[in-house]
Amino acid sequence: MMAGTAHQQSERAPTGIEGLDGIIGGGLPRGEIYLVRGGPGTGKTTLGLQFLMDGAAKGETALILTMSQTESGLRKIAASHGWSLDGVQVSGQLGAGSGGDAAEQTIFQTAVVELGETMSSLMAEIERTDPDRVFIDSIGPIRQLADAPLRYQRQLLSLRDFLSERRATVLIADSNVEPDPALEDLVHGTLVLDRNSPDYGDARRSVHLTKMRGLSFHGGNHNFRIRTGGLHVFPRLEPCAGKQDLPGEAVERGSTRSSAGGSRPARPA
Repeated sequence: MMAGTAHQQSERAPTGIEGLDGIIGGGLPRGEIYLVRGGPGTGKTTLGLQFLMDGAAKGETALILTMSQTESGLRKIAASHGWSLDGVQVSGQLGAGSGGDAAEQTIFQTAVVELGETMSSLMAEIERTDPDRVFIDSIGPIRQLADAPLRYQRQLLSLRDFLSERRATVLIADSNVEPDPALEDLVHGTLVLDRNSPDYGDARRSVHLTKMRGLSFHGGNHNFRIRTGGLHVFPRLEPCAGKQDLPGEAVERGSTRSSAGGSRPARPA
């Protein structure tokens, strides 16, 4: 069964992030997988939550599969921005909403289960909820469980084929600073988040798209800030193309007429 009817609403899934949708022409093409890569603290989880919340606000089914955060941790991040995750389904946790120690336990205990079991649980959650939007936070535990590159690549291909059948729009977070070739080849597009901490002043954050198949986008580094309310992207300015006419009127040779109006007789030769 395909994901909900929201897929027919638009060919694009807006991210809900001010400035970012303009860079990619109005949103992400639906039914594809996208990678959000960046080191710890660059804003990957916040970006993913904004993407899900935008979908939930439009009546779409939004699902987060977390293997690196607890539900209480996610809700603290949301609360810091004044958000509620009531419209987002959180999977990957035991005792969700019950509080106490149970809320800090994860379904996907990657240290004690096999990779196949982890992948099966992840796919079962997607099949059960039949989401329009999915955020997987993050791919790191799956990479660690795979004891060989070939096994890891096979699991990624299996996940891609499964998600393609569901027609969900998927974001996958990765904390690797360096590109993962197997993962990069799998996805439709990649957003890279950077955080630079100078010796003086506030940290400077930027986002750039390294690829977006079949889509024209605004390249280069675009600064962004994480404020209360989420990410705010400031698209990079580009010089105007072509010749630009200057204001004023054309002046004939031998005339001292100014562009502001009025004229004076030409000076005698």
